[in-house]
Amino acid sequence: MNKLFTLTVTLLLSATSLFAQDDNSLIGRAKGAAHNCLQDFNSNQWNITANVNDISICFVDGTIKEVTFIATPKLSGDIYPLVRIMPIVIASVQFDCNGNIISEACY
Repeated sequence: MNKLFTLTVTLLLSATSLFAQDDNSLIGRAKGAAHNCLQDFNSNQWNITANVNDISICFVDGTIKEVTFIATPKLSGDIYPLVRIMPIVIASVQFDCNGNIISEACY
């Protein structure tokens, strides 16, 4: 029983790290594609985060993915608890079933 549990945990951790590496690759490629959209937010005043989402399932294998870039202003510790700032979606990049970029949008 202990060996089965160890094997299961090892497989789950391996799959998780494989997906994380795939997401990091997509985010890197999406940053290159959305470079013009992100330029105005590349400063010490903004935090930019990226989210990878599955949009739809492909016919044979895989999914169509979208990377969304979100900016939030950096606020000092004194102001942050008093002000609630909504994040701003600044760009999105979609990838087809083969990992090719099919669209890019600036907002």
